[in-house]
Amino acid sequence: MSSMAIAYLQPFAIPERPSAGPWTAADLERFPEDGYQYEVWHGELVRMAPAGGRHGECEANLVTVLRRATRGLGRVYTGDTGFLLRESPDDLVSPDVAYVRVDRLPPEADRVSYVRVVPDLAVEIRSPNDKESEVRAKVALYLSAGVQRIWLVDPQQRVIEDVRRLSSGAAEATVLAADTGDVLDADDLAPGLRLPVADVFE
Repeated sequence: MSSMAIAYLQPFAIPERPSAGPWTAADLERFPEDGYQYEVWHGELVRMAPAGGRHGECEANLVTVLRRATRGLGRVYTGDTGFLLRESPDDLVSPDVAYVRVDRLPPEADRVSYVRVVPDLAVEIRSPNDKESEVRAKVALYLSAGVQRIWLVDPQQRVIEDVRRLSSGAAEATVLAADTGDVLDADDLAPGLRLPVADVFE
């Protein structure tokens, strides 16, 4: 898969870094707390605005449901967790919710800082100011890194776009709506896991 162009990302004042070259996960560890979350996409620095209330509600609902359904099968992570998907150039992301099967987890001692593993599931909850081009760029990043399942949650439209990575590396997407009673089938994440889309938007 070709590398993605992210030059269209919204510009901001970039903090000074200690050396020339692409941004790395190590660079972010020295950032001060300024109310923003930072990621690195293919060596480029990306800044995320603080999330709103509906965003937080959906995140809490998803974490609760996934944690209950996958207990003993894997770990569920909130949006504060950084995942280092690959290095040189670095891809460091913080999905709003993520899930990793227990057999793929690094040892506990290696999970104190960034988690060096590609999640089985990455969830992104849309905010009103999200640009579609940026959302699609992040989906492309996830797919190229090997994430098998991506859920794009839209609190305004009350829909979830379920993106599955195929064995060929391509992807297929299905849009499921709360208002039509759709149910998200996630049996590949946990046996019997079926999530009514409406439950995410309670």
